[in-house]
Amino acid sequence: MAEKRVKVKLIFGIGFNSKNKKRERKNKKHERKNKKHERKNKKVFLNHKMVLIRLHIFLEMQIE
Repeated sequence: MAEKRVKVKLIFGIGFNSKNKKRERKNKKHERKNKKHERKNKKVFLNHKMVLIRLHIFLEMQIE
């Protein structure tokens, strides 16, 4: 009986390890994607800010 228990433990151990590794890989992928989106959002925000500044300057010139 003791031998069987050891084998079962080993099998379960391997199964859980591979699941954890898969999960870790997925998490890493998601982190990379999130970073990409953050960078994109920053760019969009900066572009938007520049447009607003240009618009503000343009309107000031129109008023004068």
